[in-house]
Amino acid sequence: MVDGSGLVSAKSCWITHARTSRAQSLPSVGCVRRFTMALLMACTDPKRRMHCWGSITDSMAQTLINQLHQMETQDAEKPIELLINSPGGDLHAACAIVDVIASVSPPVHTTALGQCLSAATLILAAGEPGHRVVHPSTRLMIHQAKKVSYAHSCGPVDMSQFDVMALEVEISKNELKATNELMIDMLARFTHRTKEKLTTDLARDKFMSAAEAVGYGLADLVHAPKTRKPAAVGV
Repeated sequence: MVDGSGLVSAKSCWITHARTSRAQSLPSVGCVRRFTMALLMACTDPKRRMHCWGSITDSMAQTLINQLHQMETQDAEKPIELLINSPGGDLHAACAIVDVIASVSPPVHTTALGQCLSAATLILAAGEPGHRVVHPSTRLMIHQAKKVSYAHSCGPVDMSQFDVMALEVEISKNELKATNELMIDMLARFTHRTKEKLTTDLARDKFMSAAEAVGYGLADLVHAPKTRKPAAVGV
C-alpha cells in the first residue's frame, strides 16, 4: 500500500523485505513495482502538470512549449508531468514539442491514457526514460505520414501547367519521404528498434495495447490500478 506521502510506505516495504528475506539478494517484483509507482506519485505536482488533450495543432504546440519554458524558469530540476490523450494530428507540431522536451532542463514524465495515436506516440516516447507510463485501457497506434492528395480544376487546363504540377508532386513526394525518415529516426532513438523494423511496422496502422506498447519500447510501464477491497455484502 502507498500512503498519502507516496514514498514512505514503499520505502518501508523495501526495508521490511530486506530484513525478512536476507537469503535473497533482490527484493520481490511486487515490491519493486510498488516502489517505482510511489516514486512516480511522489514527484507529481498539479502546478507542474500539462495536458496534451485532443488533436495536436500548432496552437497546442505553442501552448505546451510556453508552459515547458515557464516551468523550467520556475524550477530547472523538478520534474514536469505531461498527460496525453490524443488521436494525433500535425506531425511537425508534435516534433516541435518533442524537441523542446529534449532541450529543457527538467525531466518530462509522460503519461498516456484513453488514446495515444500517430504523432501523439512520439510525444509519449520522448518522455524521460523510466517515467513513460501508460494506463491499462489506453490504445496506441503508430504509422507513417499520410500521403498528400491533389485536386485540380475541372475546367480547361493549359498543357504547360502539367510540367509544373508534375514538379510539385515530385517535391511533395520527396518531402513526405523526408518526413517519414525523420519520424523513423526519432522512434528508433526512443524505442531502440531498428529502422528496418520500424519502416515495416509503419507501412500500415499498427495498433497496440498498453502492455504491447511497453514491450515495443514506446513506454516503460503500465500504471497499476488501485487494489480495492470487495464491498461487504449484507446478510
